[in-house]
Amino acid sequence: MQRKRKQNSENSSTKHRNGATNHAQNPKLDAGGDKIAQNESENGLNSSEQNALDSEVSCSTGTRGLVKSFCGVSCIGVLKVVILVIIVPPFLNYASLQRESASLRPHGELHDGPRRNKLFMNCSGKGLPVVMMDTPGGYSSDVWLLVQADVAKFTKVCVYDRAGLGFSERATPRFHDNQHENMSSDVPDLKYEQLRPTTENMAADIHHLLKNISKSTNDVLLVGGGLGAINARFYASFYENIFGIVLINPFHENMFADKDWEMFWYERFLPSLQMQQISAALGITRLGIITGLYKSSLLEEGHFDSEVLIRLKYLSCNLQHLSAGIMERYYMNESLAQLKILQKLKPFPKNISVSLISSKNFSDSLPQSLNQFWFKNQELFVRELFPKGSQMIVDSDFNAVYFRNVEIIVKAIKKLVNKFRKSVKQSANI
Repeated sequence: MQRKRKQNSENSSTKHRNGATNHAQNPKLDAGGDKIAQNESENGLNSSEQNALDSEVSCSTGTRGLVKSFCGVSCIGVLKVVILVIIVPPFLNYASLQRESASLRPHGELHDGPRRNKLFMNCSGKGLPVVMMDTPGGYSSDVWLLVQADVAKFTKVCVYDRAGLGFSERATPRFHDNQHENMSSDVPDLKYEQLRPTTENMAADIHHLLKNISKSTNDVLLVGGGLGAINARFYASFYENIFGIVLINPFHENMFADKDWEMFWYERFLPSLQMQQISAALGITRLGIITGLYKSSLLEEGHFDSEVLIRLKYLSCNLQHLSAGIMERYYMNESLAQLKILQKLKPFPKNISVSLISSKNFSDSLPQSLNQFWFKNQELFVRELFPKGSQMIVDSDFNAVYFRNVEIIVKAIKKLVNKFRKSVKQSANI
């Protein structure tokens, strides 16, 4: 046993000596070990850097994910805003107009017009002559409410909405299958010229309505403002058989020959009306009215009750009303050209009494040169066309005269009414 242990000890010593001898004889083993140790050390350093890099990548990935998530939420938010601002208001405006059209219509009746449409007319008061009032361009018959209320105290007075304005229908080119079934099917379609809002067509509408309210147009007194004054002159020259006319801020036939006025009308005034129409189409006007941000001189005059104000706000959002108003003003120069041609063919009848009311300024927002041009044409109008007519000058501008100078307008109408009644008495005594 002892011999065996001694042998094992010798074998172990021999292995250690051999190992040492091998290391001494093979220095590459030491170098390899050192290299391995060095690599391990380097690997340890790289591992630390790798961990830091991994941490940076992780942070970068997290940031990108956060940005992507934020962008997604932001895009959805922007989309919601776009839908809310662009899509919802127009639908809201359209739905509201459909609901309000019948409930907001003022007292009055719809009459068949000569151009396949229904024309709204409201009459009040009693007696002769019948006073028929025609609005300035783009306005509904509500513009006459204050004047109508006073005139109705001493005679019958009617106001109406021109085709497309207020609560009147547009002129239509042809019959629909389910419309006007009681009318003859051989009635020809309207021509394009009959659809345009020119004074010739408007005068025909007035004549058609007067047949419904008066047995004789000799008992009629026409009152017109702006475009309505053009229509009153055209009607008086063409049909002749009326007693008198009151012209408020009439346009001279040659006004648009002036380059500055033409530029103002077609490059500033009409584009501003088109912007109002676009605003109404997008529902912006209605939102402005709801929030109180929408401002209009017509709504701020303070002379109308709440029911009328609601109706005026409704019309401010009504695309048909706004579009018809734009087209009337667009064809203003053509209406004046038609009147000018008619005056050459049929001069204004001398037996028709004429009263005029003129504003010193067209608009306070216009340059002084244009307002001076406006008033110069008012004076020229009287001097050249109606030298024997009576004229009253007011300080209010073109649009405000119907609210701020009601007494002056009513006085001019009453003067002609009394003149008519005096002539009737004199005829009866003969």
